Amino acid sequence: MDIQFRADGMPMDKKMRVVLAQREDAPQDVLRILASEEKPFVAGNPSCPVDVLIELASDSDDDVRLAVAGNPSCPSEVLADLARDSNADVRLVVVGRPFFPPWSFVGLEPYQRKHIRTLLASNPSCPSVVLAELAHDPDEEVRRYVARNPSRSPDSHADKVAADEKPFTSPALLERNAHSKDPDIRCDVANNPLTPPEVLAELSNDTCSGVRGRVAGNPSTPPEVLAKLLHDPNYFVYESACGNPSTPSEALAQVACDPDAWWYIASNPSVPPKTLLRLARSRRRARVRYDVARNPSAPYAALARLAKDKYYLVRRAAARSSTFPSDLLAELAHDSYKIVRLDVAENRSCPSHVLAMLVHDSYEEVRLAAAKHPSCPPEAIASLAVNRLLVPDDTSISTTELYRSPCSPLALNAGESLLGYLERLAVLHDKGALDDDEFAVAKRRLLSDVEKPLG
Repeated sequence: MDIQFRADGMPMDKKMRVVLAQREDAPQDVLRILASEEKPFVAGNPSCPVDVLIELASDSDDDVRLAVAGNPSCPSEVLADLARDSNADVRLVVVGRPFFPPWSFVGLEPYQRKHIRTLLASNPSCPSVVLAELAHDPDEEVRRYVARNPSRSPDSHADKVAADEKPFTSPALLERNAHSKDPDIRCDVANNPLTPPEVLAELSNDTCSGVRGRVAGNPSTPPEVLAKLLHDPNYFVYESACGNPSTPSEALAQVACDPDAWWYIASNPSVPPKTLLRLARSRRRARVRYDVARNPSAPYAALARLAKDKYYLVRRAAARSSTFPSDLLAELAHDSYKIVRLDVAENRSCPSHVLAMLVHDSYEEVRLAAAKHPSCPPEAIASLAVNRLLVPDDTSISTTELYRSPCSPLALNAGESLLGYLERLAVLHDKGALDDDEFAVAKRRLLSDVEKPLG
């Protein structure tokens, strides 16, 4: 990675150093340099060299040790030492790790905090000797976590605890509680995804609308029961059935004939694509279009329409969708609203060529979000520290010019002069943001790349 460093070997920009320290594709020699100044960020980077992690594990800063404890690349011997750290939060992170070495549990001092004992009891790496001790814990919740631990010994006291405490989710107990006189208990049964389908079908006829509503929202409810609940007179039941992804597509398409149902079915992935396209054309219901933009089953034609929606909140929903097509994301990367472009930069599905453009956005939040993205090209990040200085601080430049490719020449807006850009560079130089060499390079580049004004 070709990164611009100052004379002391560090990147020029403070925020740029933080971005580099967090990137997993950063070279180890770069991380070694950054470890002297950006310790917490380097300590949490899975690509951090092992010798640097060992050194940072004994740092006096609690935040640095906490980051080391949560690093998936942290060596087991370092974790064993951190399990006895003076800071309780560091110990919490260590004992809660699923691959914490079993031998490290043995010999730990007694834990006074219930939360730590609970993490130990639920950790699959916890050895049987520790689980056997926790099985006699005075707190019932800790004992229950021991009973549920998949690593417990078959003949341990934990199995005796499990035998004495029948799980609430057993089918026999659920069926018995379905006939309880207490409506709250029946609601709990109707809301439980482990409730047998025949019990849910019976509860769908309950006199309590709260029970029927929870049956309508349960993904384990049989489709034919959900289709029936779509005609329930209670609006809570009706709304829950409309939003249930297990509701049959044919039934949802019929419900879509009622415009009042659009509010409830727009986000349901089981709605047919043809119906979603119809909802995307709703002119007076921005919330309906917002939900369609978030729907993973929305067809391309609907998404292309929503990418041009007049309401920026609808475009935001589209920009944040992980299933939004890459070519439409590239279109939203030119949006006039900064917050929409920021959503595009933070989208995990954003393509690399779009991120390379957003690295040179006019707003710092967008640039940093694009630089932090794991798919952002390293060469685009390397040029960020210099190229960002050529973008004016005001908004006088047209939107088209602000989104030029980083490799294309810088164009002046109508009414802007070359002198104005040179004056901005001079101010940066006077403030110390640019040293003599950087100022000379930026000025030479500006003079050689500038085009004639537009218009």
